[in-house]
Amino acid sequence: MKFKDFYKILEKNKYFFLYRSIKPLAFTGYYVEKHGNFDILIASPEKALIDYLYFKTYRNRSFNPKEERLDKDAVLRLKRRKLDKYAGLYNLNLKEFYAYL
Repeated sequence: MKFKDFYKILEKNKYFFLYRSIKPLAFTGYYVEKHGNFDILIASPEKALIDYLYFKTYRNRSFNPKEERLDKDAVLRLKRRKLDKYAGLYNLNLKEFYAYL
């Protein structure tokens, strides 16, 4: 299956994917899930949150956790050691984020 055919399937079924680039060092914290002929990389919950925080603050944009729709209970169940590890890949300071929790 060619990419344009895959894109038509996504378009037909109303799926929306947004892809962004990250530095190669930060390309970690994923597992592979097979869907037909495609390998889909799925981020761990901790990596997904850190990627989200990184892109929300990318290019000096402000991030106010109180304005985000974050499930505090779900975030508190995440492993802090993993969060800190992945945040270090982007040089993210999680102090304010942890204070919000």
